Amino acid sequence: SSAASDVYKRQVQEDGDLITETLANIYADQGNLEKAISSFEKLQLKYPEKKIYFAARIKEIKNQLNSI
Repeated sequence: SSAASDVYKRQVQEDGDLITETLANIYADQGNLEKAISSFEKLQLKYPEKKIYFAARIKEIKNQLNSI
């Protein structure tokens, strides 16, 4: 049972890494702004070549957050 539980935990951790730009944008569209920001921050680390683009998205979302 312990081995199965370890596999499950590893699966959950891997799923946590499956953040995509599409998912981050969906969070933003749904108004889940904190989760969108967190997702874009993770994407910045994962795809440094798009860091400037993701930073711009984070700034947009933070502006949205501040205007609520």
